[in-house]
Amino acid sequence: MIDLINGFKPLLSEEMNKYMQNYRKLFGFDIATLFELLIHFLTNVDTGNEDILYFTFKALTKRYKKLVISSAILDSKEVKASISIGSLNELLQLKLKNEKKIIVFENSHFLIRDLNIKELDDFIKGDFLQKIKNYKYGNLGKDDDSDTDEDKIKDSPKSEEIPFENVDIDSLEPSYKSIYRKVNELDKVVADLRQENFQLTFKVSILRMDLRKIQLRSLYKGIIDIFSSIYKIKIDDYYSSKLRSIINRLDNLPSSKKIIELKEFLLSIYSYLQKGNCLAHTIEEKTSPLEKIFWLVEKEKKKTFPYTKELLKNLNFDETLKYAENNYYSLKDKKKLLNNIKFSYDELDTLLRKD
Repeated sequence: MIDLINGFKPLLSEEMNKYMQNYRKLFGFDIATLFELLIHFLTNVDTGNEDILYFTFKALTKRYKKLVISSAILDSKEVKASISIGSLNELLQLKLKNEKKIIVFENSHFLIRDLNIKELDDFIKGDFLQKIKNYKYGNLGKDDDSDTDEDKIKDSPKSEEIPFENVDIDSLEPSYKSIYRKVNELDKVVADLRQENFQLTFKVSILRMDLRKIQLRSLYKGIIDIFSSIYKIKIDDYYSSKLRSIINRLDNLPSSKKIIELKEFLLSIYSYLQKGNCLAHTIEEKTSPLEKIFWLVEKEKKKTFPYTKELLKNLNFDETLKYAENNYYSLKDKKKLLNNIKFSYDELDTLLRKD
């Protein structure tokens, strides 16, 4: 098989050959697949990469049944036209897993991320797999003008399907009336379940976000305490007072994007302190304290904090915040945290004033 593949290499571009390698590594290969790929690459010039796109999605949905592919990719001609063989190579090299994630095409790249509520609902109600199944490839050795028997049957008036809701029940035979009623009842049950599932999913999403805020509460306190210590602010004061004092100190510095962003970040994490008592276990053992904090703040605020992220990283906050990760944040923890701050007031001041 490898010799056969190598024999066709001169006929294909570098990206096409790379695609063959990626596909073979991910899904395996046989002679039928090889020749189908060659037909897509060499004969369907008019359709661009659309045929190979559908071919790829068909293999992905068969292998990774829980993985969702955004319908927006297939619904937009502009998006499909912008997807190159190189883009598909990037897709096949992503860390694909059989889990409830979604594949999207954004900023000219394929990405895998969690589904939002709308995407989940679109997937539940959608017909993505049917679109893949019904897609007709541009040219697989058939004359474009010739219709198959199946196509002729579909085009025949006799084969037209009447929408379920437009069926005249009084015109049906008694046995069919009974079937119609049962199907109609089941259809309503499915619609109710779909709506209930959507509502539950939405509620679970909100609960998960609130749980994050609660579980990270000690880290929020730790960040405020570190700045309080550096600025010689009374460490046993209320967090609202300590935060106000920190903001006042920052206001005394020359205004810049860095200062404005840091103040917004500190105000954001303080708002999460009021979400309730913290739980007894951590979230992701292998995730650093700052990664947990920024994941939540950036996701919730729908913006990034590049200056603050770089600043806290340079000040070695992760090394100090590990003493505030047990969710209880006792006086002993606070003492350890304050004794292990890795930067001085002068270092902080220099970084904040630096362009």
